[in-house]
Amino acid sequence: MGVSEAEARAFIASQTPEGEQAAEEEAAGPLEVWPENWPVVGLLLRLQTQWMRDELRRPLGMRHEAMQAAMAMMKLDDTARLYDELVEMEHAVMEAFYGD
Repeated sequence: MGVSEAEARAFIASQTPEGEQAAEEEAAGPLEVWPENWPVVGLLLRLQTQWMRDELRRPLGMRHEAMQAAMAMMKLDDTARLYDELVEMEHAVMEAFYGD
């Protein structure tokens, strides 16, 4: 299209606010998980196929009956707390997709 790769990259970089670019770069690295959060992170990873989606494949929310089944199969303790934490993570995912 008459534009070099370097020129195209420079243009794209100029369109991204500095704070967003820094956040994207940070997100690409490893994510630290505190030890007390590993049970719910592991549960979320086990449930990654249990998202209900719309016709465009956007997440609508998780299947809550699958949450309960997974906790029972994993023989997790304190399921009420884990359920609350998992729902909080579900809401965070939805906010990331759709905003407030």
